[in-house]
Amino acid sequence: YIKVFNLFQSYPPPTNPVHIHNELISTRLYITTLLISSLILGFYTSFIDRTQIVTTKSPTIEQYNRIYEQHYQTLTCPCTKVSISYETFIRLSPTYHQICTSRFISEEWYWYLLANGDFIQQNDDFRKTSLGSFQMLSTFCQSVSQTVNDSLSVFYSSNYVTGKLISQQLFEVQSNSFIDLFILDATNSYKHALQIIRDTTQGNALLAAESELFFSYNYYSIIKSPDIYYDSNNQSCSCTSTDKCIAESKIYEIANWDDTDYVYELSGNYFNVTGFYYGCYIIESLLQSTLECFYNETCFTQINSMILVPLSTTNMNVTALNVSVKSQYKPETTIETIVNNLMIEQWNPSISFGSYYNECQPSECTYTYTAKLDIVYVLTTIIGLTGGLTKVLPLIIPNLVAAMTLYVIPYIRKYFEKKRRNRAASATTSDKPNNVSL
Repeated sequence: YIKVFNLFQSYPPPTNPVHIHNELISTRLYITTLLISSLILGFYTSFIDRTQIVTTKSPTIEQYNRIYEQHYQTLTCPCTKVSISYETFIRLSPTYHQICTSRFISEEWYWYLLANGDFIQQNDDFRKTSLGSFQMLSTFCQSVSQTVNDSLSVFYSSNYVTGKLISQQLFEVQSNSFIDLFILDATNSYKHALQIIRDTTQGNALLAAESELFFSYNYYSIIKSPDIYYDSNNQSCSCTSTDKCIAESKIYEIANWDDTDYVYELSGNYFNVTGFYYGCYIIESLLQSTLECFYNETCFTQINSMILVPLSTTNMNVTALNVSVKSQYKPETTIETIVNNLMIEQWNPSISFGSYYNECQPSECTYTYTAKLDIVYVLTTIIGLTGGLTKVLPLIIPNLVAAMTLYVIPYIRKYFEKKRRNRAASATTSDKPNNVSL
C-alpha cells in the first residue's frame, strides 16, 4: 500500500507509466518535505526565547505589587492623571523644640520677670536683661511656625507630573528628595530674612528700650546702659565696632532691703546664669546664648531661689526643661543653631504610595516576559505552518517533479550516456596495435 500510496492521483487515472511514476514521486517528496519542515520548526520553536506581552486592565494596587515583584523590569502602567499634588501623598507634621511649648515664653513668666526686675538697677542682672530675651525667644517660636505653615501651603500645592506609574522604591526616593529640597528652601528663606533684620538692626543702631535705657521706680531717673561689655576673660568689646558684644548674665544677691525707700544693698555675691548672655542687641545676645542652665536642675533651682526680690509678692512654680525628652540638640547648642533649623526637632514626614497610586489610576499595566518551551505554542505553530505547506506544496511539488522528469533527468541521462560512450571509444582506440615501420 505504501508503494502505491498516491496523493496526487489524476482523474481519470492515467495509463501512462511515466505520469503514474511522477505522481508517486511527488507524493513521497511532499510527505518527506512536510515531515522535515515540521520537525525543524518544532525544534526551533522549542529552544528559542519567545517574548510574551501581557496586559492587565484596571489593576488594583495588590495586583500591581504582585506583578511588580516578578516583572518589575518590563512593567509599564500609564497614568490616567498625570499631574498629582504633593498634598495627596506627602504630609509633614513637624515637632518643635520644647522651649516653644514651655512656660518660659508665657505671659505669666514675663510678668514674673517684670515684677522682680523693676526694682533692680544693675544692667547685667538676669532679672533686668532676660525679659526681652524671652520675649524674643517667643517671637522666634511664632515666626518659625508661621514660616513653616506658609511654606507647607506652597509645597502642598505643587504638582508631581508623571506620565506613567513609577515603582514604590523610586517614588519614595523622589518624595524624600522633594522633602529635603523643601526643608532646605524653607530654612534658607528664614535665615535670609533673619539676617536682613539683624543687619538692619545693627546698621541703624536700633536698640531695644531696656538695652538702651531703663527707669528706676525709686529715683525716676534715666540710666544709660553700657556700650562696652566684658567677657569671662575680662576682654572688652565695643558695640560701636561690632554687634556681637556679649557678657554672661548674673543674678546679684540682695543683702539689705529698705521697704520704705525701696533701697537695697548687694552682698557682693552673684550667680552666673551659665550660657545666657546680654549685650548690645537682644537678638544678637540671645542667638549666642544657650539653654543649658534651663536644662540643669541645680542651675535652674539657683535661679529660681535668687530671682525674687524682698518686696515682690509674685511667685511662680516653674520647672526646668526636661532633659530626658528626645532632642537633636544638646543643652549646649546655641539658640542660633536651633533657630537656623526652624526650631524643629523632627519633621515627621509621611509618604503614601497608596495615595499616589490611587491618584495615578492606571487604566492598564503591560509587561513582557520571555518563554522557552511552551507545548501549546509549539503545536499551534507547527499546525499553522503545516496548514500553509499543505496549500503551497501541492502546487509546487508536482510541477517540480514533472519538470525534473521532462527536462532535468533526460539531460542528465544524455550527459552520462555521452560520457560513457566517450570512455568506451577511448578504450577501443587504446586497444588497437601500433604500426611499426622497418
